[in-house]
Amino acid sequence: PMREILRRVPVRMLLDDHELSDDWEPMALELQGKNAAAAKKIDDARRFGYGAYRKYQQMQRARRRDPLSPPDGPVDIDFSFGGYRFYMADTRTGRSPRGSAVRAADVQILGASQRDALEKWLLDHPHEVKFVATPSLLLPRRRATAEDKCNSVRSDAWDGFPVSIERLLEFIAENDIRNTVFLSGDEHHSLLAEITIRPADQKKPVIKLVSVHSSALYGPFPFANGRPQDLVKDETLRIGGLSVEVKTTFAPPGDGFAMLDLVYGTRNNPVLLISFMKAGIGQVGGLHRVDLG
Repeated sequence: PMREILRRVPVRMLLDDHELSDDWEPMALELQGKNAAAAKKIDDARRFGYGAYRKYQQMQRARRRDPLSPPDGPVDIDFSFGGYRFYMADTRTGRSPRGSAVRAADVQILGASQRDALEKWLLDHPHEVKFVATPSLLLPRRRATAEDKCNSVRSDAWDGFPVSIERLLEFIAENDIRNTVFLSGDEHHSLLAEITIRPADQKKPVIKLVSVHSSALYGPFPFANGRPQDLVKDETLRIGGLSVEVKTTFAPPGDGFAMLDLVYGTRNNPVLLISFMKAGIGQVGGLHRVDLG
């Protein structure tokens, strides 16, 4: 069935943990010398996983000298499709180690070069409709993180990297970046989050973001799937100097996919239409209409 799909539609893929190993992240340098076997296992997962990703998902020819050798850093993808800009950021191999051996300021979900490239891309397209895809969920946060910030280290999503999400949202607010839609899919269930960012300086504009998270096309193991009740549905929180309001709509459970369409209203304002689709059923949970402006 996947071959039938891939023959018919253009597809862009990003690797995530299951190309490597469950919840994969690098080991701190300080710990690698103390546990060489574990460090090798983690590095082998990255090498073999990236080699398979490059061969089977990017359809790239293997390198002669070392077909499993990953690049020096993550390879993000920037392209246009249907008249819109897309930026796909590798939040898996780009992330930093975490734990007591790593300073909180150094815990990042994107590498420095990735972060700089994404920020430049956002500045190049400040007001046009655009899409940022990251395997990891931007928002909403996990309940455990909301209850105790120390629990953020257990989150595999953006809320597990507080410095990164604070910098991203403050950058978007400071530079008046509008009409941005974040796409993700690591939780194995579908949701739509509308995010309103209010700077402390009331003279600065209010910014709206949209986060659309899609289930797996095929997810037969319920125990492996995230659960809506583990996430904070609605909340207003302080992130840096911002007030961030998050309102979440969860799709009915089960595998499937999210379908997005873009139309323009009477004042030529962009409107995002989101449908959550299930095999043999079609659209479930109704059509969601979100003004981007």
